[in-house]
Amino acid sequence: MSIIAETSDDCVVIRILGMFNFTMHKAFRQAYRNVPADRPVYIEMCAVVGIDSTTLGMLLLFHTSMGGKSADLRIQNCSPEIENQLKKAYFHEMFTISNGPSVTDKINCGEGVFPVPPDSGGIPR
Repeated sequence: MSIIAETSDDCVVIRILGMFNFTMHKAFRQAYRNVPADRPVYIEMCAVVGIDSTTLGMLLLFHTSMGGKSADLRIQNCSPEIENQLKKAYFHEMFTISNGPSVTDKINCGEGVFPVPPDSGGIPR
């Protein structure tokens, strides 16, 4: 279980690996603590194996601290089960939830590109 934040001039990518629950609370908060509110933030969830109610609380606090409805916040590449849980909680109204290009290729944020190492088995580092 880990969280990795990568920053470019254009955006921030927060990669979450493993079970996204309360054990990641401090690391998740630190990942976005100093991000300017006007910068797009991508939460990459392709390596998340599950979420629980504490995850929803952490995402809600994140949404609020980043400026609420005016923030550009995106959840990317979560499993269909996790996407369903987020939609049941109406998180699709606070975040853009998408399953776009494969994270094994790259994540584009404006002009910044964050590659995934080819030997990672598709799991971002």
